Amino acid sequence: MASGDPPTAPEAIAALAELRPLVRALCPVARNALNEAITGIELQLKADADELRQLLSLSETEEMRHALGEQLSAIEVALSPPPAALTPPPPAPAPASKPAPKPSPAPKPSTAATVPPLDTRKRPPPAPALDTPPGGFDPHAWPEVPSAAEHLPPDCFRSVHCAPMRSVPRCPFGSKAARALLEQRKPVILTHHTLVGGAASKWTLDYLCQQMHGLPCTVYSSSSRHFRYWDDEKNQAGYPFAADDHTAKLSMDIDEFRRRLAGLASTGSAAPAEGVDSKDSAAGDGGDAAGGDASSGSQRLYLQTALVDGVGAEMMADFRAFDWEGVLATQQRLGWGSLSSNLLLVGQKGNTTPCHYDEQQNLFAQLHGAKRVILFSPADFGCLYPFPMHHPCDRQSQVDLYAPDLSRFPRFRAARPLEAILQPGEVLYLPQYWWHHIENLDEACVSLNFWFKDCAKPEKVVLPLSASQHLAMRRNIEKLVAQKLGATKAQLVLPLLASHTDAEQPAESAMPEVGALREEVTRLLTHVMPAADVPAWLCELVEGRFPRLAHQETGQPI
Repeated sequence: MASGDPPTAPEAIAALAELRPLVRALCPVARNALNEAITGIELQLKADADELRQLLSLSETEEMRHALGEQLSAIEVALSPPPAALTPPPPAPAPASKPAPKPSPAPKPSTAATVPPLDTRKRPPPAPALDTPPGGFDPHAWPEVPSAAEHLPPDCFRSVHCAPMRSVPRCPFGSKAARALLEQRKPVILTHHTLVGGAASKWTLDYLCQQMHGLPCTVYSSSSRHFRYWDDEKNQAGYPFAADDHTAKLSMDIDEFRRRLAGLASTGSAAPAEGVDSKDSAAGDGGDAAGGDASSGSQRLYLQTALVDGVGAEMMADFRAFDWEGVLATQQRLGWGSLSSNLLLVGQKGNTTPCHYDEQQNLFAQLHGAKRVILFSPADFGCLYPFPMHHPCDRQSQVDLYAPDLSRFPRFRAARPLEAILQPGEVLYLPQYWWHHIENLDEACVSLNFWFKDCAKPEKVVLPLSASQHLAMRRNIEKLVAQKLGATKAQLVLPLLASHTDAEQPAESAMPEVGALREEVTRLLTHVMPAADVPAWLCELVEGRFPRLAHQETGQPI
């Protein structure tokens, strides 16, 4: 497009999709200016649509009508207002107080049997009591998962190269054991939970297609079953990333998603790798961070979309019938903020979400099929080598769990995995900052998560810091360095903060601010830990995470 030319329709559609989400975050003056720009783009698209309709009426060939119709449809979708997210119903108002009724006269005795009125409400069976989860409250004392795991598909993760895997306890919701684990911010599978009510096993892909017909959905496409997410906006430091490892973000309605799944299944592209020996898939130490996978090269799809207005009346009724009173009670007891979002996930069997952590509390409800979640404590930060904060894969582990490169990531041997296998109706509490890696065990696996901001503010800092607080502190240190030096320079300076030698380093001598910055960071850290612990803490923060720099003596990436 030449300078000064109006944007083409696809460029205008892309601009609308990019600009609309920015409006809420701006100050009033900037918001007005942006709204004017959006209005101008919308007017141009409306003119383009009128022109396409005129051309469509004059077209003589089916091929031309089809091409013009697709362009017109894309513009009409772009011009339609974005749907609002579904919100839980407001809590029921407290009943007005009434004067105490006058005592009624005692009933006359009767010899007839008393028949209670029929209660047509569907009540869940009472949850069994449980005071202590199996193995107690220490995750590293929970029961070990059998190493063979013969009940799992062969391409599932096995703890071959790290500590033995342990099982996340199942606790009835409302039991003392469940309440204690929630309050201690430790993972737990909540059984007998009424959170999603009748949606469990009902919200299949067929049902969702009936209820969400025509609604635009976010769908990710990957060349392998490992959906490595990539956010270009976070790549402020200019990190390279192989094109084959990108997960493409698409928009389509759920009927198109189902149609494409059926097409992939008919060609065999959607089938997960079968007959893969678990030792072969997990034994190679030379795998890269993108994921060792026997099914690489075949396109796979994963629907991950927010619940929005416009769903069918029956699905809306399901949503409003969720146990919002129980959610509100949990929020208030644990100090969580309001529900920030719901995310509906529908994926093929074998799809995985690589190991990462979130900065929100998550109630993860399973609706259809089975799902396996591998968890690691925030204390395993150093074992999982997360990408740097300003990398497009921020908050994701660099380690390929199926084929870890132990020469690059030697501390992975000490990682301590936990396993949670979810069935329909069960809810997994995923605490903030806990690492989790997810595998779909069934076809068209359906889940729904409930994300909450954690607003709990301790009155004072209690030492020693928890593992979650240490992880948050590491993010703050990375953010501090980037704010002072910029994201590009921060990736060079951060590894130098962990230097323990007085030997002259060329990189450090070229950046005299490193010494002053190291002193400032050390001073901040000594407020929450002994000074003797700071060097090891900084080493764990940077080692193996910034591959552009090599250690002077060993030549290995820092």
